[in-house]
Amino acid sequence: NGTILWNYFSPEMRRANLPRDCSNMIGTHDYLYVAQGRHCLGIEGHTGRRELIFETFSEGQSPSMDWGYLATYRDMLIGSSVKAGSGYLGDDGEWFEDDHPEDISRVVSAHLFAVDRHDGNSLWSYTGGAIINSTITIGDEEIFFLESQNPAAIHAETGRLKPEELTDVRLVCLDLRSGKQSWERVHDFSDCRFMTYMTYSNDTLVVAGADKDKH
Repeated sequence: NGTILWNYFSPEMRRANLPRDCSNMIGTHDYLYVAQGRHCLGIEGHTGRRELIFETFSEGQSPSMDWGYLATYRDMLIGSSVKAGSGYLGDDGEWFEDDHPEDISRVVSAHLFAVDRHDGNSLWSYTGGAIINSTITIGDEEIFFLESQNPAAIHAETGRLKPEELTDVRLVCLDLRSGKQSWERVHDFSDCRFMTYMTYSNDTLVVAGADKDKH
């Protein structure tokens, strides 16, 4: 009947301009998982109690990382690591609707990884190019995404990059259980300048997007 059962307050969970990034919440039958800062929290669905906390993957002396992509698959929690401070916050009420670098720059991840969603035990991690968050897609025990192999994009100080910096783009497929790469394809996706998405259904992967004129 719409009665509020509980609430959870955390300004750090704010995330804006999702068309150039990705969502930071996912629900299962028992938990609401929320990514905020470098952590993912597991909130018990019936009570609102914070029962779990996981930290994003970080490799060696890599810069400070935030938790980016978030999804579940059976007992797996799928996440990605984004260079800290790269996400959009929308502090000034931005609409992010114009073809300007400050509106359409993509948030990209340095790592993709999986952990057990109950105890946080690491299952696998993947490090390749600059992974475009808005394209990460799961289907039939595989995970797909576009990544840039441009060294300047991979080693940039920030994880928020202009479309023209994301060159040498490849479509990559990983086995969801092992994290091992199954295949990759090189293709020109530059027409998808304004935004880029992927979706999967019926054994078919579709890349969709819009050009600078929003066509």
